[in-house]
Amino acid sequence: LSSLYIYKLNLDPWPRVFIANSVSISESSIQDESFYQALETLSIGDVLIGSTDQPDSFQGVDMSSTEKKLSFELTSKGVDIHLNIEEDALVVFNQVHTPYWQAFSKENELKIIPVNGIMMAVKVSKGTEKVSFIYK
Repeated sequence: LSSLYIYKLNLDPWPRVFIANSVSISESSIQDESFYQALETLSIGDVLIGSTDQPDSFQGVDMSSTEKKLSFELTSKGVDIHLNIEEDALVVFNQVHTPYWQAFSKENELKIIPVNGIMMAVKVSKGTEKVSFIYK
């Protein structure tokens, strides 16, 4: 190694786990360049879902005015997210989406939605207290 370069990025990092402030559905899939151009306009906490990734029943979620109470702990199999929410929400786990992940609330498996081209999210109902992402 002849040289070492260190770069400072003037970007705020995205949190490891968060409740989406707003959700947008892209007209394009994550394979299209226009999807990533749209990502550049997002603020931290906003999510974009590709046109082919949205679940049939998805109606969108706007949590921008809702108090967001959550904590998380890493486990040997993944992560447990503890919630205290008063309405439906989209909970985002800032981890690369692969088919080896599963999400559960109690004993019920939740559908993982790829968001922002790389992260994972699940839609949870009001009153949900815990979501577990498990790597299998």
